[in-house]
Formats: sequence, structure tokens, C-alpha cells
Amino acid sequence: ILVMNFVEGYPIRDITEHTLHRVDRTSLVKRVTHSYAAQLLENGFFNADPHPGNLFCQIQGGVCRPVLLDFGMVVTVDNA
Repeated sequence: ILVMNFVEGYPIRDITEHTLHRVDRTSLVKRVTHSYAAQLLENGFFNADPHPGNLFCQIQGGVCRPVLLDFGMVVTVDNA
């Protein structure tokens, strides 16, 4: 199934946007790390194509939230 959806935001590499929105980059990195750790350790699957082009940022209520894009390549982790 191919699903397409428009996502508001800007590329995670856009330092100008981070500065404009006064993004706490340490907090952003923690959110990205947590989301990948949750995929792998809690859900048992993860986006197997993690690169900056697949990461956007959204500003919601003054907080920068990572948006993971392109789940075309996903890996499932066995419990073994």
C-alpha cells in the first residue's frame, strides 16, 4: 500500500529554521533518539532508512518535534 500525506515542517538540517524558531537542539536530538529507540526496543520494528532527508521538524506549541518520513524500508526485530 502506498500512502502519501503532506507534512508541514522543515528539514532537520535547516539551521536557519532552528535559529528562527529558537529550537533547543539538545532536546530535539533527545526526541529523535527516543523515537528510534522506541521503534527498536518497544515496538520491534524500525525505519531502516534513517538519513537526514527522512527527518523533518514541526513546531507545535513552541516545541520542535521530529517527524519521521518514508517508512518504505522497515525491519522487524525478533525477540530472540
